[in-house]
Amino acid sequence: MWTRIRRSRRKSTGRIFVLFARKDDSYDESFAGVALTRAQEKAMGQCVDRSGITCWTEEARLRGWKGSLDAEHHPEVVYLVFSGGHAQGSDPSSAEFDPELKAACATRDQAEKEVARGMRNDESPSFVKEWHIWKASFGRVLAGANGRCEVQVSMYGVRN
Repeated sequence: MWTRIRRSRRKSTGRIFVLFARKDDSYDESFAGVALTRAQEKAMGQCVDRSGITCWTEEARLRGWKGSLDAEHHPEVVYLVFSGGHAQGSDPSSAEFDPELKAACATRDQAEKEVARGMRNDESPSFVKEWHIWKASFGRVLAGANGRCEVQVSMYGVRN
Protein backbone atom coordinates (compact mmCIF):
# COMPACT_ATOMS: atom_id res chain seq x y z
CA MET A 1 0.00 0.00 0.00
CA TRP A 2 1.11 3.56 -0.50
CA THR A 3 0.64 6.65 1.61
CA ARG A 4 -1.62 9.25 0.01
CA ILE A 5 -1.02 12.95 0.62
CA ARG A 6 -3.59 15.72 0.69
CA ARG A 7 -1.68 18.92 0.06
CA SER A 8 -2.66 22.40 1.05
CA ARG A 9 -2.39 25.03 -1.68
CA ARG A 10 -0.43 27.43 0.53
CA LYS A 11 3.34 27.37 0.28
CA SER A 12 5.53 27.68 3.33
CA THR A 13 8.93 26.51 4.50
CA GLY A 14 7.52 25.46 7.90
CA ARG A 15 5.55 22.40 6.78
CA ILE A 16 4.91 19.14 8.60
CA PHE A 17 3.10 15.90 7.76
CA VAL A 18 0.05 14.82 9.79
CA LEU A 19 -0.84 11.14 9.36
CA PHE A 20 -4.26 9.51 9.64
CA ALA A 21 -5.28 5.83 9.66
CA ARG A 22 -8.29 5.36 7.39
CA LYS A 23 -10.46 2.23 7.41
CA ASP A 24 -10.95 1.05 3.83
CA ASP A 25 -14.50 -0.25 4.36
CA SER A 26 -16.04 2.63 6.33
CA TYR A 27 -13.64 5.52 5.54
CA ASP A 28 -13.48 6.28 9.28
CA GLU A 29 -10.29 8.17 10.10
CA SER A 30 -8.22 8.55 13.23
CA PHE A 31 -5.09 10.56 13.96
CA ALA A 32 -1.97 8.39 13.62
CA GLY A 33 1.03 10.70 14.14
CA VAL A 34 3.06 13.66 12.92
CA ALA A 35 6.26 13.67 10.87
CA LEU A 36 8.88 16.35 10.30
CA THR A 37 10.56 14.95 7.19
CA ARG A 38 9.33 13.14 4.10
CA ALA A 39 11.50 10.10 4.97
CA GLN A 40 9.95 9.98 8.43
CA GLU A 41 6.45 10.33 6.96
CA LYS A 42 7.02 7.42 4.55
CA ALA A 43 8.36 5.12 7.29
CA MET A 44 5.48 6.04 9.62
CA GLY A 45 3.01 5.42 6.80
CA GLN A 46 4.43 1.91 6.37
CA CYS A 47 3.75 1.27 10.07
CA VAL A 48 0.11 2.35 9.65
CA ASP A 49 -0.67 0.64 6.32
CA ARG A 50 -2.04 -2.87 6.71
CA SER A 51 -4.94 -4.96 5.48
CA GLY A 52 -8.09 -2.85 5.73
CA ILE A 53 -6.24 0.33 6.83
CA THR A 54 -4.61 2.94 4.59
CA CYS A 55 -2.43 5.79 5.77
CA TRP A 56 -3.42 9.24 4.56
CA THR A 57 -1.12 12.19 5.08
CA GLU A 58 -2.07 15.84 5.21
CA GLU A 59 0.68 18.42 4.75
CA ALA A 60 0.20 21.38 7.09
CA ARG A 61 1.91 24.69 7.73
CA LEU A 62 3.30 24.89 11.27
CA ARG A 63 1.82 28.11 12.63
CA GLY A 64 3.80 30.14 15.11
CA TRP A 65 7.18 28.76 14.03
CA LYS A 66 9.85 31.22 12.90
CA GLY A 67 12.83 30.28 10.75
CA SER A 68 13.80 27.02 9.16
CA LEU A 69 12.13 23.78 10.14
CA ASP A 70 14.47 20.80 9.84
CA ALA A 71 16.17 18.02 11.80
CA GLU A 72 18.19 20.55 13.83
CA HIS A 73 15.59 23.31 14.23
CA HIS A 74 12.15 22.14 15.28
CA PRO A 75 9.89 22.20 18.34
CA GLU A 76 9.97 19.14 20.61
CA VAL A 77 6.19 18.87 20.37
CA VAL A 78 3.47 20.33 18.17
CA TYR A 79 -0.15 21.10 18.99
CA LEU A 80 -2.73 19.93 16.49
CA VAL A 81 -6.17 21.51 16.38
CA PHE A 82 -9.01 19.21 15.33
CA SER A 83 -12.68 19.82 14.75
CA GLY A 84 -14.51 16.60 15.51
CA GLY A 85 -12.84 13.41 16.61
CA HIS A 86 -12.21 12.67 20.27
CA ALA A 87 -10.13 14.31 22.95
CA GLN A 88 -6.57 13.07 23.41
CA GLY A 89 -6.52 10.21 25.89
CA SER A 90 -10.28 9.57 25.68
CA ASP A 91 -12.13 6.62 24.18
CA PRO A 92 -12.14 6.87 20.35
CA SER A 93 -15.67 5.45 20.24
CA SER A 94 -16.87 8.66 21.94
CA ALA A 95 -16.26 10.59 18.71
CA GLU A 96 -19.34 11.47 16.73
CA PHE A 97 -17.32 12.78 13.75
CA ASP A 98 -13.92 11.94 12.26
CA PRO A 99 -11.16 14.42 13.18
CA GLU A 100 -10.70 17.28 10.75
CA LEU A 101 -7.31 18.96 10.98
CA LYS A 102 -7.75 22.71 11.36
CA ALA A 103 -4.23 23.81 12.32
CA ALA A 104 -0.77 22.64 13.38
CA CYS A 105 0.87 24.98 15.89
CA ALA A 106 4.28 25.34 17.52
CA THR A 107 2.81 26.43 20.88
CA ARG A 108 -0.24 25.64 23.00
CA ASP A 109 -1.10 29.35 23.09
CA GLN A 110 -1.18 29.50 19.28
CA ALA A 111 -3.40 26.38 19.18
CA GLU A 112 -5.87 27.93 21.65
CA LYS A 113 -6.05 31.04 19.44
CA GLU A 114 -6.80 28.82 16.43
CA VAL A 115 -9.63 27.10 18.33
CA ALA A 116 -11.17 30.46 19.28
CA ARG A 117 -10.86 31.69 15.67
CA GLY A 118 -12.32 28.46 14.30
CA MET A 119 -15.29 28.48 16.65
CA ARG A 120 -16.08 32.07 15.64
CA ASN A 121 -15.85 31.23 11.94
CA ASP A 122 -17.56 27.82 12.04
CA GLU A 123 -19.58 27.52 8.84
CA SER A 124 -21.67 24.55 9.94
CA PRO A 125 -23.84 25.73 12.84
CA SER A 126 -26.28 22.85 12.29
CA PHE A 127 -23.56 20.42 13.40
CA VAL A 128 -22.04 21.04 16.80
CA LYS A 129 -18.50 19.71 16.57
CA GLU A 130 -16.18 19.64 19.50
CA TRP A 131 -12.73 21.17 19.09
CA HIS A 132 -9.68 19.38 20.45
CA ILE A 133 -6.01 20.19 20.85
CA TRP A 134 -3.64 17.24 20.71
CA LYS A 135 -0.01 17.39 21.81
CA ALA A 136 2.19 15.25 19.54
CA SER A 137 5.86 14.39 19.15
CA PHE A 138 7.48 13.93 15.75
CA GLY A 139 7.91 10.31 14.69
CA ARG A 140 5.57 8.62 17.16
CA VAL A 141 2.99 6.32 15.53
CA LEU A 142 0.09 5.92 17.95
CA ALA A 143 -0.74 2.39 19.10
CA GLY A 144 -4.32 2.47 17.80
CA ALA A 145 -3.14 3.56 14.37
CA ASN A 146 -0.82 0.64 13.73
CA GLY A 147 -2.81 -2.09 15.48
CA ARG A 148 0.12 -2.89 17.77
CA CYS A 149 2.12 -0.90 20.32
CA GLU A 150 3.44 2.63 19.77
CA VAL A 151 6.36 2.89 17.35
CA GLN A 152 8.99 5.64 17.20
CA VAL A 153 10.47 6.50 13.78
CA SER A 154 13.57 8.70 13.39
CA MET A 155 13.60 11.71 11.08
CA TYR A 156 15.63 9.62 8.64
CA GLY A 157 12.97 6.92 8.39
CA VAL A 158 14.53 4.34 10.72
CA ARG A 159 12.20 2.62 13.19
CA ASN A 160 13.32 2.46 16.83
